[in-house]
Amino acid sequence: MSGFESISAFFGLLSWASAVGLFLLACRVYLPLARGLLERRSRGGSLSSVDKKRLIVIVVALAFPFAACLIDVFHGIKVAGLSLAPPSCLISALLMVFGIGRVSPTTSHRPQAHELVVEQLEDPVMVLGSSETVDWINQSAKTLFAETSWRPGIPLSRFCPQVHALLQAIRDADETTFEKDSRQYQIKSTPLLNQESGPAALVLMFRDVTQLKAKERLEAEVLELQETQGELVRLVQEKEVLIQEVHHRVKNNLQTVISLINLQSRRLPDDSAMRGLLNDMRTRVRTISLVHEQIYRSGFTSGMDLRDYLKDLVAEIASLYTVPGCSVSVRPTDQPVFVTMDFMLDFGLVINELVTNAFKHGILVRGSGEIVIALNPEHGMLRFSVTDTGPGFPQRGDGERTSTLGLSVVRAILKKYKAELSIEQNGGTKILISVPWEES
Repeated sequence: MSGFESISAFFGLLSWASAVGLFLLACRVYLPLARGLLERRSRGGSLSSVDKKRLIVIVVALAFPFAACLIDVFHGIKVAGLSLAPPSCLISALLMVFGIGRVSPTTSHRPQAHELVVEQLEDPVMVLGSSETVDWINQSAKTLFAETSWRPGIPLSRFCPQVHALLQAIRDADETTFEKDSRQYQIKSTPLLNQESGPAALVLMFRDVTQLKAKERLEAEVLELQETQGELVRLVQEKEVLIQEVHHRVKNNLQTVISLINLQSRRLPDDSAMRGLLNDMRTRVRTISLVHEQIYRSGFTSGMDLRDYLKDLVAEIASLYTVPGCSVSVRPTDQPVFVTMDFMLDFGLVINELVTNAFKHGILVRGSGEIVIALNPEHGMLRFSVTDTGPGFPQRGDGERTSTLGLSVVRAILKKYKAELSIEQNGGTKILISVPWEES
């Protein structure tokens, strides 16, 4: 072998060694990358366009030296007397180094570590590709959409038509809601951007807002109820004002009637029977007027204290009869006696008749004396008594007591309430009335 052939063989061997070494070094660096991409793909994950280009470069780079070796073995093709294997290894190594470097972006939109974190989220997550395909979903999304055999790249319109119909609204508003299996979900979208090519994917996150929406509805209903309650309170207040105004007008009208009766009474002689009848009529009208006056002052219509009304009414009647040496006392119970307006009107007429009779047939006959009015609730009964020290009721020839118009009115009213009336005469007259009564 000549010296030139020896040198040529040495450089050929050196080129082989250099090319193969550089090729093996590139494989050691980039084959793990290819293996990771393939493993991600096998787990159901999707590859970005950048990752796909990486994988293609690696596959093409590996194909060069294998193709060259097969050509050498089976055909023995050489260029300028040299084997094709060394330059193919060199080209393969340079292709992996520079080719992968050119397609590598600054960041990847779904690194493997982040993918594992998102996989464990309770909220469903879906990644849509640029052509509206479902490239990746986490386990919660698979559960939500009941997809056990999900595959990457499936069109969204086929995977979930309901979400696909809302896709434009999701993009426009960044978030929207949809309902599935009687539960409400809020969809929030986040675009993943590629610095070179713009939007690379669209991430959809589904959050279950069923309880939140129920709470919002409850709060809205509570607010509506509060507004309704406020409106009802306002209406009730207006009604109370109107009722008070009605009672005030009734009181004034009755006072006008009393004034007319007084004017008519003054035109008659003092001992005229007609004047006495007009006075009786006046006290009855005034009895009714006092009820409306008390309602106007207190503002209550459903429950009024009978004790206050009793004191005012007796004082009003006593002012009509000026008898020297006569004392009138009211002894009501210590506890409140609340009654309705209707009961107070009827009871006022009864009180008026009994107290007026005590003056007319008792005190005025003797010219002096005492009248005691008592009111006591006991054992489910409301007991009212009028006692005077007068001579008592005159009796008819058959032994029955005289039945006046006043007592006829009293008996008619007491029959309405199923009350009992008893009259005792022993050094005076005591009229006792017992009315069934339930304390409110």
